[in-house]
Amino acid sequence: MEVYNVTIQATGTGAAITFDDIGFTPAAVEIINVTDGVLFFWTDKMANGAGYKLVAGSSNTVTFSAISSGGVTPLPNGFILGADTDVNVNGEVMQIIVRR
Repeated sequence: MEVYNVTIQATGTGAAITFDDIGFTPAAVEIINVTDGVLFFWTDKMANGAGYKLVAGSSNTVTFSAISSGGVTPLPNGFILGADTDVNVNGEVMQIIVRR
């Protein structure tokens, strides 16, 4: 049976993290930084290192932005998560969904 979704819990490092044991090249990656309230999304229609993110702010505000570096770069069996300062923060918990 082929795997189409993989879930991961990881701790941010503030530096690029390689996830190379997923078993497939992702079509989409969703990341929630549960420590700081950040939602990140990348699809295979985007450039390497790119993505979109929603960052929770003070007074119930949310900031939407597109990034061109520090996001996701696909690999044959996984992906590299770049060092975006809102998503991959040293010591912060991330819930990750990787879709085929």
